[in-house]
Amino acid sequence: MWLSNHGAITLWLMKSHSSWISLNELSRIYGISETMCGIALENQGWCDQVGNPTNGALTAGAACLKNFPRSLSKKALWNPMVCKEALQKEQESLKIERWAQLLETLEQGCPAIITTTEQMAKEVPDELIDKVNIKLTNNGCDFQVRKQ
Repeated sequence: MWLSNHGAITLWLMKSHSSWISLNELSRIYGISETMCGIALENQGWCDQVGNPTNGALTAGAACLKNFPRSLSKKALWNPMVCKEALQKEQESLKIERWAQLLETLEQGCPAIITTTEQMAKEVPDELIDKVNIKLTNNGCDFQVRKQ
């Protein structure tokens, strides 16, 4: 499930029957992989390298451990409202990376794509232009998106 704006995410979370969901479900809300979701939570200090919630996550209410029938171990569940800020940052970071990669590819020349770098750059969301330009510069690409 790819939701791109804050209102849609909030609406989905409000309609959700449970405030606790799996890491996989959490990653799908933000359109990122489960691995990227875990890394974002790890960067927040809420997840260890194998995907288990830290004491910080449990204390913050970002995660809980729950026993399920016929299971010998506890399963981590995540609170999407508490994790929202960390995961929105990761979602934005992924968008910046993708825009930069696309523009770099176009700038280098890709015969399979018929649009120009300048045409595609017009589609970069205004709020991402500065960050995409920084990423392009850091990647050694001379192209810069112009603000409209």
